[in-house]
Amino acid sequence: MIGGDPKYRAIKGSLYHVDGYQLPPAEPLMIFRGKDIGSLIAIVEYVEMLEEQTFNNTINSHLESALERLNTFYRYQVENPELQSVGCSRKSHDNYSLFLKIAEAKLKEYQYLMDA
Repeated sequence: MIGGDPKYRAIKGSLYHVDGYQLPPAEPLMIFRGKDIGSLIAIVEYVEMLEEQTFNNTINSHLESALERLNTFYRYQVENPELQSVGCSRKSHDNYSLFLKIAEAKLKEYQYLMDA
């Protein structure tokens, strides 16, 4: 899946984790798009939820992939300021810069922000 979460692959109509297991077909999923300014806050909240847990290989793996996604979404937002949408883009929110600042602060906390 181009641009998608590198942890998952779509194969013949099903989603698979890179470790090889299939996601249950009945499990609800939600997809965030790069133009959705709110996705930054959702990913930051997910990172913070992971930070509250006891670190192990699974938590570390989820944290690593969440930070990669946060960085990718943040970069997309910064590099495409013209993004427009009915209700989820930068142009739809007066305080979009707050969303960008929150994401940037979390990335800097992990020294993950590249080419800043």
